[in-house]
Amino acid sequence: MNSPIRAYSKFLIRNILCILIGLCSLETVTGQKSEYGFVTNVTLRKTFNPYIELMAQQNVWWKNSTNGYERYMPVFGFDFTLIKNHLKLNTHYYYLNQRNTKGKVFNRHRYHVGLTGYQKLGQVSASLFSRLESTYTIGSSDNPLNKWRNRFQFTYNIPQSRWKPYIWVDIFNFLNKKGTRCMELDQIWYFTGVEYKINAHNAIDLRYRFHQVISSNPHTLTSLFGIYYKIKL
Repeated sequence: MNSPIRAYSKFLIRNILCILIGLCSLETVTGQKSEYGFVTNVTLRKTFNPYIELMAQQNVWWKNSTNGYERYMPVFGFDFTLIKNHLKLNTHYYYLNQRNTKGKVFNRHRYHVGLTGYQKLGQVSASLFSRLESTYTIGSSDNPLNKWRNRFQFTYNIPQSRWKPYIWVDIFNFLNKKGTRCMELDQIWYFTGVEYKINAHNAIDLRYRFHQVISSNPHTLTSLFGIYYKIKL
């Protein structure tokens, strides 16, 4: 393993351990409200060469706290491989048609720019997806809302199996929201799921997400069940 890959592997493992320790130290919150919902997703991916991959998604979320869907969200992405099997540059664009608990609809443009690092640890694959998230809400005077998001994921690669279970944690920190400190914790998403590979071009992903919004008052706890269909063109 060359030195840049080794250095990034150490960085990846060190940050994963630090964040897991931090999560274990979070205090139990009071004044909570609970929600539940369902997510559907279809993802298309096309790899053009060893470096470039394009992605398109359609997402619909439903939650019991909204009248009808909570959000309709198409996504377009571009990935560029910097170090094969170890490091990618990611850019994503999201369009959000989103409804709050009072029925008001917001239209938003969201942008992600970041890096994803990968490292195999025996049968386990570890990854860190770190990106800047910038959201522009049409009609808002507080644009843009910027956050720093970090996703820590572990996937177990079962030998000679089409099933691939995984867990991950997604952490959001405010960068510029009025009334908050820079890097103040916004929310945490906890995921567990399993992907089933149908064939070389199709897979289905069954996923559960526990979603904790720390910055809301009262704090919001949301359970979301999802079904994701993945297609490689």
